[in-house]
Amino acid sequence: MIEKEVKRKEKCLFLHQKKYVVLSFLSCYDKNNHLDEGVNTMAENEILQLILQKVTHIDSELTTVKQQINNLEIKVARIEESQQSLEDQVAHIAESQQSLEARIARIEMKVEDLKDEQSEIKKQINSIFQQTGNLVEFRTRASAQLDTLSNSMKGVEIITKENLYDITKLKATQ
Repeated sequence: MIEKEVKRKEKCLFLHQKKYVVLSFLSCYDKNNHLDEGVNTMAENEILQLILQKVTHIDSELTTVKQQINNLEIKVARIEESQQSLEDQVAHIAESQQSLEARIARIEMKVEDLKDEQSEIKKQINSIFQQTGNLVEFRTRASAQLDTLSNSMKGVEIITKENLYDITKLKATQ
């Protein structure tokens, strides 16, 4: 009979979602009160002992759960630190990208300036080429005119020489 009472009282404790819950002990006492005081006291001591064991077990499992939660919190903190580090790195990359974009924009402006200068240089080279062509044509004409002038001067020299000879002859006859 005591064993039945103990088994019935053990059924008052059950596992619900991995947590021990102590149910109402009203059903743990015999309603007809057939047990005497000594047996009742012994059954109560056994129930209290069982409850103490279960509470101790719950306490140790609770401690384990707290440790696991602490470990999870540490891991979450590490993940948050890693996430913050990644966010900082992404921010740094974004800043670097903006800096590079600004540099590229400046380089593009310089390239446009160089293209403008190159266009000016091409215009100047074309102008120089035209002037060189004009100068070559002028030189050719001037050379031809100098040749003509040189030939004319030779003729004048010959005539002047003859005139001087004639003047000398005339002076000598006078």
